[in-house]
Amino acid sequence: MERASTLSLHENLLLVGTDDGFLQLYERKPGQDQLAYTSCVRQTALLSRYVTDIAFNPLKRRQFALVGHDKQLHIMELQPEQRGWIKLLTLVASDAKASIASVKWSNLQAHLLLSFHIEGKVCLWNIQEPEQPPLTITYHCPMWCGMFLPSDESIIMCCGKAVSLEQVSIKEALSKGDKNISSKCDALLNVKWASKSPNQPIAGALSAAQKKRQRRDKRKAVAPLAEPKHPEQEPPIEQMLDALQLDTATTKQKTTGVECSKCKELKPDNFLGHSRSCLCLTQKELNKHALEKLAIVLTEDAAKIDKDVLMSKLFSTKVMAKDLIATELTNLKHSNNKDIAPLCLSVATFKVHDELKQHIENKTLNEWHVSLAPTVSYVFWQKCCKAYASQMEEQGFILHAATYLSAIDMQTEAIDLLLKHEYFREALANARIHLPATDPMIKIIINKWLEQLEKTGNFAAAALICVLDNEMLRGLTYLRKFRNCTPEIADLMEQIKRIGQLGSLFDDGCLDRAENGSAGKEFDKE
Repeated sequence: MERASTLSLHENLLLVGTDDGFLQLYERKPGQDQLAYTSCVRQTALLSRYVTDIAFNPLKRRQFALVGHDKQLHIMELQPEQRGWIKLLTLVASDAKASIASVKWSNLQAHLLLSFHIEGKVCLWNIQEPEQPPLTITYHCPMWCGMFLPSDESIIMCCGKAVSLEQVSIKEALSKGDKNISSKCDALLNVKWASKSPNQPIAGALSAAQKKRQRRDKRKAVAPLAEPKHPEQEPPIEQMLDALQLDTATTKQKTTGVECSKCKELKPDNFLGHSRSCLCLTQKELNKHALEKLAIVLTEDAAKIDKDVLMSKLFSTKVMAKDLIATELTNLKHSNNKDIAPLCLSVATFKVHDELKQHIENKTLNEWHVSLAPTVSYVFWQKCCKAYASQMEEQGFILHAATYLSAIDMQTEAIDLLLKHEYFREALANARIHLPATDPMIKIIINKWLEQLEKTGNFAAAALICVLDNEMLRGLTYLRKFRNCTPEIADLMEQIKRIGQLGSLFDDGCLDRAENGSAGKEFDKE
């Protein structure tokens, strides 16, 4: 038993209403001490939404009423011998968006039935005259349940969301033939809008002079708190010149194009800025301290030159050049440089592995780093791709992450990632290409996709996916969830029934209601 929304027991038979509008019949297994029922003996689709109540007639034991999140009330007769039922008649509420919470039969007259509606109505139906409109009691809130007063059935007791318990006499309305009764209503319900003064909750309205005096007093109280504004003083020109540096990073270039701020926020920070030089310390020696360094070189003291003049290492051996690059690389890392310079120096000294390993640990990889990983090894490139995919997922760039997982042949992990973040179309496309046709992951993707479409109310798309997946019954179930059955929907349902051979399973009369609705619109136009 799955998706049950309401239950009703009749002798050894169990009637179950489901949350997708089905009525199911279960039979109790004989000869067992504990309650145990067989599998579903029969089921019929009666409503477009969930079933809320199944009520048997106390005077006609086999007659029962079924209602739900729909405007229809089905009067049925149970047939235990055939283990089934027949439909006697269908009552339809006048409100197009009606939804019935519960029903209650009369204990004295078998043809009278009460229905309690979420849209704020209580209706008294006479099933002997189904063409007549019901006696309707209107409320301002949803009504949940009620019953006839046992001592006098001309009085109805009911309760709702904002009505704890109310008794309504219908004797006068029945004698006059009225079809509408207005409930006792609070006078405040007729108020369209209201406001409460935060300053004068009790006293009367102020005169114009009093209001003017209040405003003047308020201005006097605020004036001393205001501080005088002084014009901003610019720094002296000497300080501005001293602040200028020749080895600063490149200035921001003004672009003429207008870029979307949201798109800019969604771009991953994977671009390494351009740099005029990788050897910043050496450049500083040339631009600021060239005369001092020249004086040291002219001393011809080799030890002092190697210690104080970095430029000298460029004109020495291979070992000294490597020592220079190591010094420059240490300086760049301490300055938190984010341009291409550190990576360029690492490539020059064959230390790409150490550089990229550090970025993997710090989760600061970018596409430039991944592109250079094959210079180490193929296995290390796979490790970098996997780390970069994890980093992109944490930052919210799911398609970036899935792309790099697919590049290293981790198709299953890429599909799981796309499915986890509700990229259903992309996940299904990858699953169709890389997985066998019988792989259960394909069905899992489709089922989760359908659940998401059902939550968002896109029943048409869900029905299309079910039909494409050759699940006609499920597709028909989604079409039945439309509140208003238009002729177009009714025609599509009939075609699905014909192709899937489902004609005997559904008898909700959607086609008849659609034809009646279209005929009524044409009559109104005439």
